[in-house]
Amino acid sequence: MPILQIKIDTESKAPLHSKVEQMMRALIEQPVYRNGEFLPKEVDIAEKLGVARNTARHAISKLVNEGLLVRKKGV
Repeated sequence: MPILQIKIDTESKAPLHSKVEQMMRALIEQPVYRNGEFLPKEVDIAEKLGVARNTARHAISKLVNEGLLVRKKGV
């Protein structure tokens, strides 16, 4: 699995969950994930980006609601 190498722009005044959502959108667009590779776990995303797990969950849930991601428990 590729390592998450995205950083959040701390200068922006946008809400943190919006920044994480933008980072997730960029991550989804990477060729490796477009070819079916699993994204990192929610807890790993939160840790790598330096945000709370709930913040990462909020961003991921929005992408799930839009149909860009599918959440599977235990996978």
